[in-house]
Amino acid sequence: NLRRNYYSREIIEDSLKRTEIFKCNEDELPILCEFARLQEKTAAAYYEYQTVKLIRKNKKAIYKDIKAMEKLLTKKPEKAQAIADDYHEKILPLMARIRENTDALEKVTDRKIWPMPTYSDLLFGKD
Repeated sequence: NLRRNYYSREIIEDSLKRTEIFKCNEDELPILCEFARLQEKTAAAYYEYQTVKLIRKNKKAIYKDIKAMEKLLTKKPEKAQAIADDYHEKILPLMARIRENTDALEKVTDRKIWPMPTYSDLLFGKD
C-alpha cells in the first residue's frame, strides 16, 4: 500500500519480483516505475498487459465453471434431500467462484461498457 508510509523500497521491489499481477492507481504508478526502474510508458503498457491477462484468466474460469454447473444441472436426483445436497455441495461453490471472478472483472472494466448493473446501481439507481 503506497498511500501510507508503511512500505519500504525493499518490500515493494521484492513484491514486484514475486507477483504476476499487481494493482495500482495513477498516483502510485510513477513510484512503482521508479522502484522497478521502468519508464512510465513501459509500466503503463505492462499494466495494460497484466489487465488483459487478468481478464482472460477470469473469463476462462467463469466459462469453465458455467459449463460445469450446466452439466450438474442436467442431472436431476429424484429425492429432495439429494437435490439439496447437490446444490449445497456442488452448485453453490461454483456460483461463488463465478461471482468472485465476475467481481474481479468488474473492478478492471470501464463502467460505460460493463453489461450488468453494479451494486451501486442496484442500491442507488443508475447514474
